Amino acid sequence: MNTANARLGDCVVVYFESSQLYKLSFLLYVFPVILMIVGAMIGERMAENFHGNPSAYSAFFGFFCFFGAMAVVKLMDKKARKTGKYRPEIVRIIKKAGIGSTEPSSAPCQSNAGV
Repeated sequence: MNTANARLGDCVVVYFESSQLYKLSFLLYVFPVILMIVGAMIGERMAENFHGNPSAYSAFFGFFCFFGAMAVVKLMDKKARKTGKYRPEIVRIIKKAGIGSTEPSSAPCQSNAGV
């Protein structure tokens, strides 16, 4: 969201709530791995019940759960894009681009941590 009415080439301050960042990071990086491990454990148990190869069952169920988790992530991404819930917000312009410039500035913006 661009509440500061920034233009291309402006140096800006971007706000993104930390709790949202942690939630999205968990959903994208940790959730699929947890489901993959759970799927592998289920596959191992299924192999015992059906007298199959534990490695093959673990691999199949592990990957099945992993890709299922990625499908959930993709669906949540589509929903979030429609609502705009997890979009960063441009809150302030630090430095305006040159007058009449449509190209980004060649000099990078200086990072001021904690601003």
